[in-house]
This record gives sequence, C-alpha cells and structure tokens, in this order.
Amino acid sequence: MLNQFIIISLHGSWPFWLIVLISGSLIVYFVTRRAKRTRKLIEDEVQLRQRQTAMEWKAFQSQMDPHFIFNSLNAIQHFILSTSTEEASLHLARFSRLMRLTIDHCGQEWISLEDDLDALELYIQLEQLRFEGKFHYQIDIEPELETHQVKVPPFIVQPYVHDAIWKHLLVNDREPAGILKISVASQYEELVIRLEDNVEPEWMGQNIYRYRPAAKDVTHDRLNFLRERYDTSIQVDTGQLFKMDGACNGAYTVIRLPLFYNSVKMNKLGKYE
Repeated sequence: MLNQFIIISLHGSWPFWLIVLISGSLIVYFVTRRAKRTRKLIEDEVQLRQRQTAMEWKAFQSQMDPHFIFNSLNAIQHFILSTSTEEASLHLARFSRLMRLTIDHCGQEWISLEDDLDALELYIQLEQLRFEGKFHYQIDIEPELETHQVKVPPFIVQPYVHDAIWKHLLVNDREPAGILKISVASQYEELVIRLEDNVEPEWMGQNIYRYRPAAKDVTHDRLNFLRERYDTSIQVDTGQLFKMDGACNGAYTVIRLPLFYNSVKMNKLGKYE
C-alpha cells in the first residue's frame, strides 16, 4: 500500500494573515489583562480582610478591658458577701451575657442594632453597679425602627459611652447625679445615635480617672476603614449643650451610620443593591 500524503495548502492574501495575527494578539492581551485584574481584585480583597480582621481583633481587645472585668467582678463579689444573693445573681447574669455578646461579636463586620444596644445597656448597667447613685441613664429608640433588622458595626458606640461616663459623669461627687441620654433614630438613609450628658462646665474635657485613648483610636481607624470599604458617609460630631441663657449645661456626641437592613445586600465594592 502506498502512503499517500495529502497537503492542504491555504492561500490567502497578506492582509488576511495580518488580521488573524492582530486578532489573536488582542485576544491574548485582553485575556491576560482580565486575569491580572481578577488577581488584583482578589489580592485587594485579601488585604482588606486582613486589615478588617486586625482592627476587629483590636476592637475586641479594647472591649475586654481587664480593669472593667476585674472591677465588675469585685462589685458582684460585694453583693455575694453581703448576702444579697438575688442582686448578685442578677449582676452576674448581666456580666456573663455581656462577655458572651462581646465574644460572639468578635470577627463580625455587621451585627443587629438590637444586639449592639443590648450589649451597650449591659455595659452601662455594670458601670452603674460599680458607682451606685453616681449617674442615671435613659435609652430612647424610635418606635418604628426595626432594631432586629438594622445592621451596625459592633463596638462602635461603646467607647463614646465610656468617655461620657468616665470623663463627664464621674468626675466629682456631684449633686444631683449625672444623666446619660442615648437616642437612636433613622433620618433619611442614616442611622443617628445621639449621646447627651449633663457634664458640668468646669469639668468639660478633663481627663479624670482613667481614659482609654487606644479604644478611641481603634474606633476611628475602623470608621475610616468602613468609609473606604463601603464608599459611604460615616460621621461623628461632638459639641457642647447650652441653656436658653447661653450657659453650658452638657455635652453631646452624634454618630451617623448608613441605614443598612438585612434585606439590603452589598456587592464586593460595597455598593447597595
């Protein structure tokens, strides 16, 4: 049997092969470019996650303040030794729940507003326990606000509450007792959390007792990160409260966050969908 070779010869003009060559080069270029872009997006996302994890860990460490834990347990021990078993049991349950919520929230970028306010109130109640009669608090929540649906970053409000208590309400043996007011409401597409206290003018800005600048620094870094990641407006404003006659009678802090519900999802760029 004779081997037969069939040679197929393609004939075409030079411009045709030039077009094929250019088209192939463009395809390779765009495929390579797309692969590099995808790899860059993945690398950026990994870096963002690493930054987020580091800041959340710092926030968790600032929440687990050893002074607060030690002093809270001391106060609970006082009730146990004084045979106030019911009160001791109540405060121990509050302390345990706060620790549980703090641990549960660690590593989470968003939690429900309901859980965040729950942890915040437990913290305030334990501070009240340690300084009985020194201050009172009031939390007002907009009735229509679905706190179980609204999402907020954890550990954002607590450092400002800490400052209001330690820098304003516990600065001296004041009469009457200090008052901390917290209001939570929605305005347009924002969640507005407002803190007010009746600090006396002569104690305004005084760093009395202990002050935790590290916790505030961590909070500022986290807020800046959230602004960058979600391309959204997050504001914290502070100032003084004045009476009708112009006299100072307190201080305020207003925290404005995007109103983010469970039903609203964000894409990788942080845009609302």
